[in-house]
Amino acid sequence: MKNPPRSAWSRSLGLAKLAARVAGEELLGQVVSRVDQVKTRIEQTRLLVEELGRLKGAALKAGQFLTLELREHLPPEANLILQRLQDAVTPVSYAEIDRILQRELEPEIRKRIESLSETAIAAASIGQVHSARLRFQDGTSTDGVLKIQYDGIRDSIESDLTVLRRISSVMMALAGKKGDLEPLFREVQTVLISETDYLLEAKNLELYRERISKRPDLASRVRLPKLHPEFSTSKVIALEHMRGVSLEAWIRSQPSSEHRQRIGDLLLELHWAEFADWGFVQTDPNPGNFMIAEENGEPYLILLDFGSMKQFSNEFRRDYFSLLQLTVHGTEQEFVEGFIRMGMLDAKEDAETREAFAALIRHSMSLFDPDRQPVDFTEPEYMKQSKDLAFAFMRKVKHSAPPESLLFLNRKISGLYRLLGMLEVRKDLQEYVDRVSQI
Repeated sequence: MKNPPRSAWSRSLGLAKLAARVAGEELLGQVVSRVDQVKTRIEQTRLLVEELGRLKGAALKAGQFLTLELREHLPPEANLILQRLQDAVTPVSYAEIDRILQRELEPEIRKRIESLSETAIAAASIGQVHSARLRFQDGTSTDGVLKIQYDGIRDSIESDLTVLRRISSVMMALAGKKGDLEPLFREVQTVLISETDYLLEAKNLELYRERISKRPDLASRVRLPKLHPEFSTSKVIALEHMRGVSLEAWIRSQPSSEHRQRIGDLLLELHWAEFADWGFVQTDPNPGNFMIAEENGEPYLILLDFGSMKQFSNEFRRDYFSLLQLTVHGTEQEFVEGFIRMGMLDAKEDAETREAFAALIRHSMSLFDPDRQPVDFTEPEYMKQSKDLAFAFMRKVKHSAPPESLLFLNRKISGLYRLLGMLEVRKDLQEYVDRVSQI
């Protein structure tokens, strides 16, 4: 269990070596047969996963984002390797974790963390989770978990992303595509700055708890871990140890179609509440952020991560719903002009670019066509065509910078589609069209 390098120099050197090795494979791949080109892509992918997994932090988070962007354009064997970036991260040593805790917590508080597991029960790009017995000042104790941030992660964000920007063209070469990944890197930077502040995550958790408590229909089917503030800092967050299984493990256990459908319906309704009712959205749809447990034979959802929350203004949501109605009931010119007014498309874009944008929006909204109901979320063609149309628009666009709010929202919606596909959900979305028309 090697610890990730901390200094900007050592991390940048690792990324520079990665870029050179991937570029070398690319040059070799251009002078060999088609079969060997596929092998080249697989080797490039293996190099990326190996080095980004070692570095963790911003480098790994960017790699995870890029795997979602490029998966439809890589060989199946390469995608299997890339999936490792989403599935697992090698944890750092127990000695390193203990050193961080000794520094972050007062000695008296550290002594009251008992039976800290030597092995992490989960590891991610910016930190890992250990189980423990937490003893309070009054002598009582409870089972808890500690999410502990790796050293140097927050300080490495800017330097990691600077180097990754330089090698982004190599990443795009893996897919044989052209496109501007700068909006993606800006999004990664915003996400990481937010996710590396565990005090902010604690605040988000309590705010989410307050919001969902006002929706008894959701609160009865969704559980949140209790926060333990006295054991928490900006780099350590202590939570109740929730009992359940990961969403992916639950799916592998082959639950009934009725139970899968109920969890899918719950995820959809939860997203509607987050965006439409609260304007407070969990924008990281990673399956690892969800667990499933059962009570009286009925499954319920456990939410685990609140580091990537996004607040959407009333103005943005009002404009967004107005644009949705325009795409359903208005002409193509009307909804393109609406997006220009909202700042999502620059008025200086030419007719060809506007048409590419219109094609992307038309396809996005096709999910709500009456003739398409109920939607089968296992169908991969919708997401593949969405990516193709997005790349087509990105190649043509010259003046428009995607609004940050829309990037976060689209990431959540795309991830939600994938989750519903994993659950094999079929859903008539007409009720959501009706709700939008009533806003």
